[in-house]
Amino acid sequence: MKFWSRILRLYSLAFHALFVLVILAMALIVLLSRPSTVNFYLLPWEGGALIYGLIVLALIGAVILLFARRGQLNGAFLAWSVLVAALIIRYYFFSPYRFTPGSGDVLLALGVILAALLAAVGAYMKQPKYPG
Repeated sequence: MKFWSRILRLYSLAFHALFVLVILAMALIVLLSRPSTVNFYLLPWEGGALIYGLIVLALIGAVILLFARRGQLNGAFLAWSVLVAALIIRYYFFSPYRFTPGSGDVLLALGVILAALLAAVGAYMKQPKYPG
């Protein structure tokens, strides 16, 4: 059991590190383009506020990840993981996003949602304490 909880915890850390990197890349893309033309339904912001929202979200995620990796702020890491899963579910099912019939978009969406939920379960796992 200890092995699987470690694997899930490492998966969760990797998933959220990738999420933070993607958010930073999107912030850079929005910053280099015209913010008023970007519609990104994962977050509730648009226009100029989207840039700041992405940057702040990425910074908060990075700080939480650094502490979670060290075994600290486990509650904040779990809250962050649940927030990310909720944002992904909101994007796919409660936004203007539409699935293209016959393209496999639904399976992709369900896979991403499952990955986010699995990462939330991994965030719930405790980081083992190392002596010293």
